[in-house]
Amino acid sequence: MATEGRSTPDRSLGAVPRQFPVDVPASGAWRPGVPVGRRQFLEFAQDHPFALEGGGLLRSVTVAYETWGELDDMRLKTQIA
Repeated sequence: MATEGRSTPDRSLGAVPRQFPVDVPASGAWRPGVPVGRRQFLEFAQDHPFALEGGGLLRSVTVAYETWGELDDMRLKTQIA
């Protein structure tokens, strides 16, 4: 990890500013190289780009997701045990 980074802006009450590495993502999202766990993956936009409302295009998108519980008999609601 890089040692330079952004520091916390709040220095109230004498708090010591902390440094965050610049290569740490802003979210807890899954990344290649991280254990898969219970995640499932969906790949799309492989053959043609996925058009965004703002005019941008995404190519070769992989979405990682997890599900919890099971659908009820009518497949309308999730039952979490």
